[in-house]
Amino acid sequence: MPREWIQEFEKLKGYINSHPEIEITQTKWSIPEETKENFYSAYDSVREALVKQYDSDIINESEALAVAYREAAEEATNRLHLDGIKVSPIFDIFLQSPKAALIKPLFNPLYDLLKGRIDACNLEKELPGLIDSFNQRLKVLVYEKWLVLSFINLLKPDELYCCPIKKRDKQRKKYRIQTGRKHLQEIPKPLKTNLLSWEYDPMVLITPADFIIHTSALKKNKYIAIKTRFVMATQPAILPENKREWLKVNTDFKLDEDVILFYVADNPIDICLLAHDEQICRPDLVIKYRGYSNGELSRWLDIAKGDAGILQPASGFFLTSKNPLVIQNNDLESNMHLLDTGLSETKLLPVILKLFNEDYAPGLDAPYKKVECKSEKVVKATYSHEPAEERSSSFTRHIMNIVKRIFNALFSVFTTLRVRNLRKPGGRENTLKP
Repeated sequence: MPREWIQEFEKLKGYINSHPEIEITQTKWSIPEETKENFYSAYDSVREALVKQYDSDIINESEALAVAYREAAEEATNRLHLDGIKVSPIFDIFLQSPKAALIKPLFNPLYDLLKGRIDACNLEKELPGLIDSFNQRLKVLVYEKWLVLSFINLLKPDELYCCPIKKRDKQRKKYRIQTGRKHLQEIPKPLKTNLLSWEYDPMVLITPADFIIHTSALKKNKYIAIKTRFVMATQPAILPENKREWLKVNTDFKLDEDVILFYVADNPIDICLLAHDEQICRPDLVIKYRGYSNGELSRWLDIAKGDAGILQPASGFFLTSKNPLVIQNNDLESNMHLLDTGLSETKLLPVILKLFNEDYAPGLDAPYKKVECKSEKVVKATYSHEPAEERSSSFTRHIMNIVKRIFNALFSVFTTLRVRNLRKPGGRENTLKP
């Protein structure tokens, strides 16, 4: 490996030597206030040189991703009149300066080098583990959020809802999860909000949607719920009265972090709760994205097939990636589709069309009217989750259930009045002789 970074390191050591007030030893680290700015500027130059030496394109790729995210976030903020989008501190650092985020894991190793705990060769050996793992996790997270923002921007949303869960004592929640104690939970109710948050609770009792948007795109009047980084619920909940299908899963069911679930409904309350005790609401559409490093492609595809078989999304299962996926169509299940997004928002149009079972995109900012999926295997799914032959009788069953409820209520009232009448003086019960 070339060692151009050594030049920057020698400059850093030269600055330290010219300022005897700076003390860096095995047991002490003291940087006077008046020298901090220049010292850390030279310190960061060494770290940046190390990153560039390891991968000369890594900073440029990260900056392009950050720009794409900022543009998508700005559009979503304007469309939904948001007060802001809440992100983690390191996420925010990456958006403001990818370079500052990428050099972050090199702070302690360079510190050890200055103190003489390691040498230059050992530092270079550590670079792949230090840079790759941190950079991949961060870029995958930003790409995921870009996917979601681009998706909702294409739908031209006009309302945003959050799905808050009633706060409980953290120790009590942890106890219930660890011991398996069950307690019936209240379902979250959608509330209009002007703040979009990417924060999520890794320890959940029930699983709500990340957020819900309302859209009138494609002349539809629908609510769309989105769930990223799914964590399975541990507690039961009172299910809303709707026609959504709930899938039974094992107690240890989980999805990888690269899966995004989408739900469509006429009412936001129907898609606020997405999972509770050993049950998950059947999604309308699923995206599984290929990160910058998801290991072996064949294993990743096998996991995707397993997810598709369990979740049974009504409108399809999309495999997406920033870079082209080398997968043959005959290696896909019948409801799976390939989609190379790059960093182009409009390349997500096939997902929108499949979600609404449409062939054209009127009113959407598409460069062309008709959009074809790359996969030759396209299955037309019914939105109602019911087989076509059963949908005709669903309305009749619904009416019969209502009539039955009314009859039961009237019978209960009649029985109560009759009992009260018998117990009155002069009533039949009081006139009976022993």
